[in-house]
Amino acid sequence: MWRKGSVLAVGLVGALGFYLLAGSGTGRAYDESYTVGSSYVLKGGDCVSWPSGHSWYLRIASKSNYPFKVTTSNSSGYAVYACASATSGRTYGVYAKASSPNGYAVYASGNIAATGTMKADKLRYNSPRSYLLIVPSEAFVPASNLAYNNLHLAYINAASAGHMVAPVNLPQGAKVTGMMAEFYDTVFSYDVTVSLNHRSFGGSEVVAMAALNSSSIFNYGTKSTSSVTDPVISYASYGYYLDLSATNWSSGGLAVTAVCIYYQISEAE
Repeated sequence: MWRKGSVLAVGLVGALGFYLLAGSGTGRAYDESYTVGSSYVLKGGDCVSWPSGHSWYLRIASKSNYPFKVTTSNSSGYAVYACASATSGRTYGVYAKASSPNGYAVYASGNIAATGTMKADKLRYNSPRSYLLIVPSEAFVPASNLAYNNLHLAYINAASAGHMVAPVNLPQGAKVTGMMAEFYDTVFSYDVTVSLNHRSFGGSEVVAMAALNSSSIFNYGTKSTSSVTDPVISYASYGYYLDLSATNWSSGGLAVTAVCIYYQISEAE
């Protein structure tokens, strides 16, 4: 047992297990060194102190990967329990900092649970998560004043050309990875085309990000593509929509039942 400054250090348990009873005040908290091999467990001097404006109970510098390792075998225990007991001001039960841009201030292997509010500038996934957006036929309406149907099948009810459109709302920053559509086609001479488009704000420039058509389909059938132009969603620059078009809709001989858009996101919204 040692007593230095305003801290009572009680015992050393095993190679790394120890605890300190910390008081308050200024000056050196603990002025001794204890090593395991070439790795410091506690390093005194300027490694353990109370800097101005802070109340450090324990500060450790180490040459090892685990300068301070705590374990518990209790099935309901806490390996580390931290409590900021002040009832006012911005306090921190645990404060951690990583100086490396590729480092982690806190690394957890396993689940994380919080009973209060979690705040972060970003929550980034280790790997992108895949999702899909299904746009049914009922979402499509004609781009001009034409007779149409969109119940189960979306089509212009005329033997002429025309467009039907539906809005697309994907998360900001999402990456579109592909598209699939289910077609209805009983006409050999014409096809219906579906395209995922973006249009620039304040302009009429339209870019087809992905497109499919009903060529080679008779009756019902699906087609898909993973070829996507300008796949990252940016609402600062564009609006997004689906477009159905045919040079001759053949009064319901061509139609689309639904369109599926595949996308990935790397950060939580």
